[in-house]
Amino acid sequence: MTLFNFSKWVRKSNSADRLRKYGLSPAALNAFDDFIARARDHELYQANPRYWAGQLGLSERETLSVIVAAAVEGLLDLNWQVACPICKYHGRMASSLGGVGQLHGCETCDHDFEAYLDEEIFVTVTVKDDLRRLAPDRRDDATFRALVDARHGLVPALAMINTPAFNDLLGHQIFPEGQSLGVKQLAIFFSDLRGSTALYHKYGDAEAYRWVCEHFKILFDAAAKHNGTAVKTIGDGVLGVFANAADALQAIAEATAGLSALNARAGFRDGDRLALK
Repeated sequence: MTLFNFSKWVRKSNSADRLRKYGLSPAALNAFDDFIARARDHELYQANPRYWAGQLGLSERETLSVIVAAAVEGLLDLNWQVACPICKYHGRMASSLGGVGQLHGCETCDHDFEAYLDEEIFVTVTVKDDLRRLAPDRRDDATFRALVDARHGLVPALAMINTPAFNDLLGHQIFPEGQSLGVKQLAIFFSDLRGSTALYHKYGDAEAYRWVCEHFKILFDAAAKHNGTAVKTIGDGVLGVFANAADALQAIAEATAGLSALNARAGFRDGDRLALK
């Protein structure tokens, strides 16, 4: 006879209620709850988010968004770790990026190296007792983690930082003042909205501002869809970052198409048409 695990059910119900306010889809919440309830302890300790994505049936970006929300709620710990580029040994682990330095010496192969956010620094995740209590003798399985990492690859810290959810909810606590970490490759785009001044003069502040905000949404959505994040708005412009240039170009193409659809929807023609610079 299978015994009903009441303690897991309570945590499952409670976690769903706490995460719902972050705008996560019901499918994502159900998948997360079901996985936490059925997973073995070693699948929940210093876990590779890409492995979780496969178990949840979600994309990597969706999974990272769920993880960020759960971390904000105190249900998960984000573990920031450094991997030696030569022997792949996982060295020091920190609870925040502020605890990860740039210079490292590998304890295994004695290689000295600089750790970068898009290569040597990666993120794993561990459930906290508020979500599910892990048995100390069952949680740590180095062989399992090595097999998972070999199959899926590590999730670089930059991938987590570029998640819109992280930027919105945890971006303010990345580094202490005066500290930074390097990135080997990053694509940055800046857009400006052409025609917005004429729009304000012709249609008035309220109407024009509505269309400008609609244009912001198009750009933010395009960035998120193509593995980037729109960091902030500057006037009528948007500053965004991507891990690679191909994603940035795809986002720009999608945003341009979205703005054309906005012009058609609003009935803007000729000089009224909005365009991106």
